[in-house]
Amino acid sequence: MKGMLGEWQERIIKWQLRGNDDMEELHFQDRNKTELTHNITLGAISHLRFIGAKAIETEVPVAEKWVADLSALWSPTPTECLQSKLLPPRRKISRLFEFEGTQIDIPEDDPEQAWDDTYDKLPWCITIVHEVKTSYADFARDDKFSREPIADLQILSYPIGVISEDKLPKHWWLWGHAQGGAVRHVSKYPKLFNPTDRNRFVISASIAERQHNKVHNKFFSDMQKKQTIDRATDKAATNLRGMADTVLKVAKGEMKPEEAFAYYFRNKKKYELEYVQEKLNSIYGILKGSV
Repeated sequence: MKGMLGEWQERIIKWQLRGNDDMEELHFQDRNKTELTHNITLGAISHLRFIGAKAIETEVPVAEKWVADLSALWSPTPTECLQSKLLPPRRKISRLFEFEGTQIDIPEDDPEQAWDDTYDKLPWCITIVHEVKTSYADFARDDKFSREPIADLQILSYPIGVISEDKLPKHWWLWGHAQGGAVRHVSKYPKLFNPTDRNRFVISASIAERQHNKVHNKFFSDMQKKQTIDRATDKAATNLRGMADTVLKVAKGEMKPEEAFAYYFRNKKKYELEYVQEKLNSIYGILKGSV
C-alpha cells in the first residue's frame, strides 16, 4: 500500500505540472479503492478533459441514493463532437438521431446541412454522469444501469474484458480501458437522453457546490499555510536574535557557555543538547581568542 501511494503522489505532481491542480482532490487518494479503480478513474478524467468536458468533479450526488463516481458539464464544439464520436463524420450521417424527444431524419441529398441541423439540436450544456466499474460483481449488483436516465449522457468506464459484451448496458456510452487506465475503446454515437430540468439542475448545482467548496477551502488552506510560515519565520528570526545576543554576552564574559546552554535548553527547547553545547563552546573559544 505504501508503495502504491508513492506512485500516485508522483502522478499527482505530473498532473499539477500540466496545469491540472484540481487533480489532488480526486478520490484515488481513498485507501479503500483498488489500484485498478484508481487507474480507470484517472483515465476517465483524462479522456473527459480530452473531449472538452468542463467542469469535472468526483463523488457527486446526482439523484436520490446515487453518488456518481464522476460528473461533468460539456458544451462540445463541432470538432469535439467528431473527436469524441458523439456525432459521426459530416458525410457519413446515415441514421436517425433522437434529441430532446424529436427524431431528425437525415436527408441524403445534403449531409453537410443535416449534420449542422443535428449539431444544433444538441443541448446547450450536456450533463454527464460517469460510473467506474472494475469487476463484474460490482457492476451486476448496482441498480444504476436499470434506473431511469438522470443526465443527458451517461458513461460507463470499465477494464476491457471484465464485463462481457452481452451484459453491457447498450443505452450507456461505453468506454473500455486498458489495465493501466488509458481509454482504448469508445462506442460510437451514444444516445443522448432527455432528463428533466430538475435532473439537470441537481447535477449542475452539485458540481457548482463542489467547485465552490474546493476554491473556498483552498483559499483558507493557503491562508493558514501562509500564517504558519510567517509565524515560523518570525520565530526563527527571534531565535537568531536571541542566539546572537547570548553569543555576545559569552564573548564579553557576561555569561558562561554552560549558562547560555541552560538558557536555550530551558526556554527554547528546540535544540539538541550536544549540538547546542558544541556550538556555543566553539563560538566562545573563537571569540575568546579574538577579544
